[in-house]
Amino acid sequence: MISGRFSSILSDFGFPKLNNAFIDSRLIPYARMVRYDQIGSSGAMTLLSMAWQLAIFELSVETGAGHPGFLLIDSPQKNSKTGDRAEWDEQTVVSIVDRVYRHIIGWVNVHRESAQIIVVDNAPPPWVDAHVVVRYSGNVDEPPYGLIDDATS
Repeated sequence: MISGRFSSILSDFGFPKLNNAFIDSRLIPYARMVRYDQIGSSGAMTLLSMAWQLAIFELSVETGAGHPGFLLIDSPQKNSKTGDRAEWDEQTVVSIVDRVYRHIIGWVNVHRESAQIIVVDNAPPPWVDAHVVVRYSGNVDEPPYGLIDDATS
């Protein structure tokens, strides 16, 4: 079940050159027959890690398995603009970011009574503004500065 969901999520994301995506018996994700941490592109590794976490969380919620009730995703666009140019041109990045958010929002809309996904992102697409709870300035003189207001060093 987890492998199928993992592959489906990567497809929803528009993962480039997607084939042979699965999670092995030790719960390690693979794509293109390569372990996620050896995929070669740090942007691809971020997407694989995120899809792996979402697959486990989504299935836990849907099957009533143990879970904390929320999933925190920090920096979903990490390394997306620094990867292999053939894989990560600007249009591909915009499309994938939009598709990641569409997947997350679509799933949460169905399961909002039993789960929450919190996404920490410095530059979410403008169309998700209705879902943004707080924006931090990153500037001590411009509140709100950050999650921990007095952590300035």
